[in-house]
Amino acid sequence: VMPIHTLVECIRAVTGWNASLFDLMKAAERSSILARAFNSREGVSTRDDRIPGRLYDPKPNGPQAGERIFSREEFQRAVDLYYTIVGCDSRTGRPLTGKMAELDLEWAAALLPPGSGKD
Repeated sequence: VMPIHTLVECIRAVTGWNASLFDLMKAAERSSILARAFNSREGVSTRDDRIPGRLYDPKPNGPQAGERIFSREEFQRAVDLYYTIVGCDSRTGRPLTGKMAELDLEWAAALLPPGSGKD
């Protein structure tokens, strides 16, 4: 694992961009929201945020036998919180209009069908 400042220097060397860590984090956020918008347009929603059912079951053996990692309700609360934090509708997973505007993605917002995504 390399230190973050080394990663920034590597990206600068490869791309020739004089990008800061903030610039790179904003680009990653923009990419993530754009992917979320595409998925939303294609019908992917929070209903598709699932993990294998066995992860909700108590552990069968070992030092934590009988304990659960988390419940379905805890997982759903975590998913809802994640979408709220990143600027998406927690019911649909669709990026909010304000978040898309913040990231200069109004053009992509215009390609989404009408529906949830309003701030």
